[in-house]
Amino acid sequence: MKKVIIILASALTLALFVVGSPSFTKTLPSTKAFAAELSEEAKKCLSDNTFFGLKPWHAYLEKEYIEDTGECKVKAGLQVRTGDKARFERLWLIGLAILDDLLRIAGLVAVSFVIYGGFRFMLSRGQPDNTKAAISTITNALIGLAIAMVGAAVVGFIGNKLKGQS
Repeated sequence: MKKVIIILASALTLALFVVGSPSFTKTLPSTKAFAAELSEEAKKCLSDNTFFGLKPWHAYLEKEYIEDTGECKVKAGLQVRTGDKARFERLWLIGLAILDDLLRIAGLVAVSFVIYGGFRFMLSRGQPDNTKAAISTITNALIGLAIAMVGAAVVGFIGNKLKGQS
């Protein structure tokens, strides 16, 4: 049992390290001249705004800021008839953004199950069956959390790589 917990803790630490690494974060081009040219509205448009850590459906699609009207639009949206292949690639990017959000929600559910298992463990009062069930809940929730974190990291990596190609 201790080996399983150590392996899960190591996997979670590795996943947190990979997700937090600079290669997974999307930033604007780092040249000072480019950053100085953009207004605050344009920077906000081109960055990925999140709602409670969830990405919008267009997170992996290229966006453009139109200075004249102050609009932020998705470049070559689904309505543009540039060919079936381009439309198919954009659908994949939208699907990856939605899958990324679902994996993040799964991670939150797993954390809530860890908390629930902790309460069950505290309330088991030393009864072996209840204690075993609580430990099983915590273990399964940690496994689910590790899978969700690694899955979100992989989906984010694939989405950012495909975003650069479209």
